[in-house]
Amino acid sequence: MAKPKEETLILIADPDEKSLQIIPILLHKLGYVNILEAKDRETAETTIKTKSRSNTGMSGLLGGAAPKETTDIDLIMIDADLAPFGGVRMVADLRKRFGDEKPAIIFTTKEGKDDIFASALQAGANDVIAKPFSKDMLGIKLNVLLGADKPPKIRSFSFTPAPKPAPAQAKPKKEEPAPAKAAQAPSAVRVNGPASTPPSTGGVSFQSRGAGKKTYSTDGEPTAVLVNGKIDGHYHEQVNVIGGGQNCYWARRVGEQEKVRLEYLSAKGTPTGMEAKVIPLTEFMYTFVLCDESNCHIMERLAGERK
Repeated sequence: MAKPKEETLILIADPDEKSLQIIPILLHKLGYVNILEAKDRETAETTIKTKSRSNTGMSGLLGGAAPKETTDIDLIMIDADLAPFGGVRMVADLRKRFGDEKPAIIFTTKEGKDDIFASALQAGANDVIAKPFSKDMLGIKLNVLLGADKPPKIRSFSFTPAPKPAPAQAKPKKEEPAPAKAAQAPSAVRVNGPASTPPSTGGVSFQSRGAGKKTYSTDGEPTAVLVNGKIDGHYHEQVNVIGGGQNCYWARRVGEQEKVRLEYLSAKGTPTGMEAKVIPLTEFMYTFVLCDESNCHIMERLAGERK
């Protein structure tokens, strides 16, 4: 029986800082909350070791079984550029180490590198996905790989080019908006200034599907950054006042809900436990910024007091 999403453990092994910001966001949107990150193979190996065990100890000797290593990690996303030796090498080594059943492996790289994808599949990857990818595309692949007792293996793949726009004289039929999607994140005008907006991650982002009053935009990349794969830290939202301004809070995810609880901070920048407000998760991801000494007046003041 497949694990519930909230119990599924996923490791992202990717050297790209932007990918390590955006992929956890997409996974959280899909309901996967136990996420580990590694920016190189050494870190990934250390993480895997802490989540794995073998029967080569006393239990193995008593049982007389052949040495075997197992891991609690259910899925690993490995990028082609993972150093050293590259992602394909790590895929092959993991298959020798754990066998074919677990963990499931998704191999990632930039679109157009079909030869690398083919090598990854041959090395033992269960599936491949080209960057940039959408939340929906990632969700489809995870449902297939994690929805069965034994993850299937994709033996071939192909990329379908985007359809060409219809000729000017052709008037395509207007699609009716789906009622179920109308309740999702509203499309709006960003309230954040450019200084607090992180650089683009190449197009991997949430998609705006809603309508209504425009207060912020989901067209670009999220402004908030997760802390170790979670929303649990000191954040601020930009305030549109003359001369600028900030409202700082301690932000926490509300269980598995699509909501974020904002708590008032003490003078030392620590959470007080007093609720300021609760906002939708998507609104938080597109209007809040993780504080550091270079962009937060509270942390800048505290840093000055320590000197």
